[in-house]
Amino acid sequence: MEHARLKNILPFPSIRTQLLIISLVVLILPWVGIQTLRDMENLMRQQQVHNLLTTATTVSNGLSSSLDLIEQHNLYASVTSPESEIVLSELSTPVYVDGFADDWPEQRIKHVYTVANSLQDGISNSQISFTLSATEQNGRLLLLLDVDDNKLFQAGNPATQLHDGDRLLLGIGDPHSSMFKRYVISSNAPGWLRVIPVENPQLHETRIQAELQIRGGGYTIELSMPRYMAGNYLSIVIVDRDNDDSSHYAVVGNTPIAPPSSGYVVRQSEILRGLIQRYRTSGQKITVVDRRGYILSVDGDYKPREEAIDSGQHDFLSRMHRLFILADSVTSETETTPYRMRQNYVLHALDNQSSHVFTRDINGSGLLSVAVPLLIDDQPGGALIIQQSTDAITDVRYRALWKIMLTSMSAIAVIALVLLLYATLLIRRVTKLNRQLKETVSDDGRLRQTMHASILGDEIGELNRGISSMIDRLQAYQQYLETMAGKLSHELRTPLTVVQSSLENLRLRNDTLNDEPLMTRADEGLNRLKMILSNLTEASRLENALKTTEMKHFNLPDVIAGCVNGYQQAFTDARFEYHAGINTYELAGSADLIAQLMDKLVSNAIDFHQPDTPIVVSLNDSKSGCRLCIQNTGEPVPERLMTTLFDSMVSARTTTVDTPHLGLGLYIVRLIANFHGATPSARSEDGTTTICIDFIKTMS
Repeated sequence: MEHARLKNILPFPSIRTQLLIISLVVLILPWVGIQTLRDMENLMRQQQVHNLLTTATTVSNGLSSSLDLIEQHNLYASVTSPESEIVLSELSTPVYVDGFADDWPEQRIKHVYTVANSLQDGISNSQISFTLSATEQNGRLLLLLDVDDNKLFQAGNPATQLHDGDRLLLGIGDPHSSMFKRYVISSNAPGWLRVIPVENPQLHETRIQAELQIRGGGYTIELSMPRYMAGNYLSIVIVDRDNDDSSHYAVVGNTPIAPPSSGYVVRQSEILRGLIQRYRTSGQKITVVDRRGYILSVDGDYKPREEAIDSGQHDFLSRMHRLFILADSVTSETETTPYRMRQNYVLHALDNQSSHVFTRDINGSGLLSVAVPLLIDDQPGGALIIQQSTDAITDVRYRALWKIMLTSMSAIAVIALVLLLYATLLIRRVTKLNRQLKETVSDDGRLRQTMHASILGDEIGELNRGISSMIDRLQAYQQYLETMAGKLSHELRTPLTVVQSSLENLRLRNDTLNDEPLMTRADEGLNRLKMILSNLTEASRLENALKTTEMKHFNLPDVIAGCVNGYQQAFTDARFEYHAGINTYELAGSADLIAQLMDKLVSNAIDFHQPDTPIVVSLNDSKSGCRLCIQNTGEPVPERLMTTLFDSMVSARTTTVDTPHLGLGLYIVRLIANFHGATPSARSEDGTTTICIDFIKTMS
């Protein structure tokens, strides 16, 4: 009934759900921890940058006595174009001159020359290209030429026909002096090749070894010559012919075999490597580059990070790391080759500005790189780069991140559990308080018992004590109201008796007073007061009688049928209709009280029904037992009274009649119905008012 009046209740989660939602605030703990971790990592990184810059400055000062090597290198490089230069590869495995490329690693430095690098005038009519790789081992310069040629056309006699077939032209030495030498290398079959000086074709240069092997789509040439003989410049040219009439002819290479054109050989300096080895520590890589970024010397390597934790934990931390920490880092720069460094921080150093950069790969491995300029005559002639892995920082970061996650998750779990237990305890107290309230107040709004006051001193305990005190006061007031009718009846009965005896004495003294109108009106008022007193005491007497009434089984349809027959004879002005859907229904209680209930219902229906309309009484089966209904057509009951119609002192009458009505009739109906385990209800619609009593079948 109360919930029916609250039609606009807002949906809201339970207290347990609210506390669980509030507990999500603790998620700020891992966020704070991660921010602290990022700040700590930045500080450690800044300290590492400072240390590396200090080391780089120290190393650059130590190289000051060998800067003439870099200056000489820059001078050699300045007279050749970058496209013609040949950079030597650093190989860790030995290479044998056999014409096969299987002992050259795939990661070697490769210089590719195609018809776009044609060295002849006009358009090349032959499809020719080759890849050049070079290295130094055991004091010798080794060259590998992997040539793509659809047809190998060789001279019949390479000794006399130097320029009649496919051939290799080689220029070595200093093109700016008389030390520059030119050679023709050719053969009429796979195997060792003849190396013939251009200036003296009758000779055979035995210091230069060359071997050719044919493969699918072309051939491979390997050359070997002493380091002292090669010098600092090298020109490599492939001349391709497909027939005797020179209709298909091409010349491809790095530079023409003619002074002063030649390609500078960029090799790393062993002297510089020996110097930087003195300063390098474990986990560092030191590189010296010239002013164009070519690597002149490199030593050391930064170690990859070792797994300090198990793989499953590492996978989890890697995901967390990429999610929370990698957001502010940069990826590895791509503007680099195996022999040249052109990253932004290197360019800054070549522009006379010390610089550094921190990079990560996709797995989170970090690399710190610093670059300082190498000054020659107060101008940057190159740069010194020191690279160091951030393994130590990474390990600390991973361990700290793992600890933060464990601590945060543990704290969240403990807090959520504590809040859940607290919410459960809080809900139990609130539920208990609600249950006590329901047990204290009956369905008809009467207070049945007192509440036990809580001894806890919090707000819920205070609320419990406040409600308990309020119920005690209401119960006292209810007892006062329940006894008020008896007290009022007792107080009024004495003066009524005095008035009645006085009127009787007046009649005995003077019989003529019986005809007086004033005397008649006094008798009517006296009778009305008597009826009011009777109605006031009827409910109290009924409540007391219900406590001592003996329960007996009787057939309810027989009692209802007998009452309806009596009403048809007693109320001749009203028409009754009785519809009995059942003939037998055993009910435990009092047949007299059921008859009294019928009297109140029928009296109420007669007072409110319209003339010439029937009063319908029906008794039918229901799901829980049976239903007794009395229906009349007349003035509807106001909607505001429907929920309190069966309360005491509630009346729906709008007109004044001679017979007093205090609104106790339906209240008595509710008392009798509740005594028999039944529930009264009323509905009024379309001018028809129906009052029903639902009897519940009890288990025998």
